[in-house]
Amino acid sequence: MPTYRIGFLMSQNLGHIVHDQRLRREVAKHEDISAVWMPIPPWSDDRWQKLPVVKNNLTLLSGFRARDHLRQHTHPFDALYCHTQESALLIPEHMRRAPTILSLDATPKNIDTIGGAYGHEVGSWVAERMKQFLTKLTFRRAAHVVAFSRWVKDSLVTDYDIPEARITVNAPGADLQRWNLTESDRIASRGDSAPRVLFVGGDFRRKGGEALMRSAASMRGRWTLDIVTREAVSDAETIPGVRIHRTLKPDTPELFALYRAADIFVLPTLADTFGLAIIEAMAMRLPVIATRVGAIPEIVVHGETGLLIPTHSAEALAGAIEELVQDPERRRAMGAAGRSRVERHFDGAKTYGDLAALIKSVAARRISRSARLTPAL
Repeated sequence: MPTYRIGFLMSQNLGHIVHDQRLRREVAKHEDISAVWMPIPPWSDDRWQKLPVVKNNLTLLSGFRARDHLRQHTHPFDALYCHTQESALLIPEHMRRAPTILSLDATPKNIDTIGGAYGHEVGSWVAERMKQFLTKLTFRRAAHVVAFSRWVKDSLVTDYDIPEARITVNAPGADLQRWNLTESDRIASRGDSAPRVLFVGGDFRRKGGEALMRSAASMRGRWTLDIVTREAVSDAETIPGVRIHRTLKPDTPELFALYRAADIFVLPTLADTFGLAIIEAMAMRLPVIATRVGAIPEIVVHGETGLLIPTHSAEALAGAIEELVQDPERRRAMGAAGRSRVERHFDGAKTYGDLAALIKSVAARRISRSARLTPAL
């Protein structure tokens, strides 16, 4: 059995850290992969963080840090896996040496449509044309592109002229053994108290926190709200039934306890590219109320696994919560449908297994091609 030497350039920005952790666990199962992990942080006390212009540009920072990593490794790679494509913009010579898989949750054009909530601004005409040219060139150099969603794939085809045959849609999934709960377990864990609504989002304001708080102020004791976030929440103490959890870490017993006790999961986000927290909530048999942004409509089926509402609308959010609060049977049916959908489409054991197989297939083609080009002795 051949051993494939694979370099992994992994963004450490926001939710990409979770993708890194889960891919590492999958790769560790494959004895035929010799992995070199090269994390790309959004901030680091290095020379690039001190340079004017560069220090405030995440794309340039990612590219220079990726280049520094690769220059430390003189032994050739059989393949490179770059998540996200920003890491690949400044490494064309390395992409020529090793077939490269680019992985992304959003193209730059995708981000332009939702970037306001991230603080992203579209640049000048000249800057945008240059960005478009360099990004398209980088995508074309890739041996293959992995898109988290059809939303991303459509942009790759339409905005960057990438052939569909070179794109695989592979969503990051959840560990369905860890994220699992029967409806009887939920009933036993929560008793007969008022329905509980759960929100999980580190970036409270971008995730729709303001609309959420306005909705909570109108609940009048009909439901309670647990908010898991790292940010301070203004005036939360003035609203009865609202509980703030600012110190909970991912995959901890305390967080799982909140999911077990919840009846409804809400994420009225203003901007998101994917929505792993939504997948985890559906895996825990929770109906989901979310917004129609990014790839979320590919996860939540409106009226079947949850409800999709407009952004910025506290009224729509309060109405959707009230609708499910008043209908326990519908909540249970949506929760069951959500679990079934996750099992079919977002099972992490399958999605990460498929990703590892794709990476090895790209490396194997490179080894096979090298063997054909090497003259026999």
